[in-house]
Amino acid sequence: MAGTLVSGVAHADEPEARSPHCDYVALQSVKIRAKPTTNSTALDLLAKGKRIDCDSQAQVGGKFRDCGGGDVWNRVNYKGRKAWVASNCVRWEPS
Repeated sequence: MAGTLVSGVAHADEPEARSPHCDYVALQSVKIRAKPTTNSTALDLLAKGKRIDCDSQAQVGGKFRDCGGGDVWNRVNYKGRKAWVASNCVRWEPS
């Protein structure tokens, strides 16, 4: 789709905008999940200090207790598929 992202909305009449590449770095070991809830399948464990490709999306989902708790999840690219990590357990970094 050709368009730019303005306040989270793509506009088709403008050239396509690309987000800069980024990673999330685990602040502590955190499970990579298939959906944004702790009831979802754990696909892997991201060890403290390890990086994973971010998708620049966040979503309110199921509550979690790790890393101070919360309910916001960050979407990541995991082995060619979309997955989720608890937002408070990772730090965003440009790469």
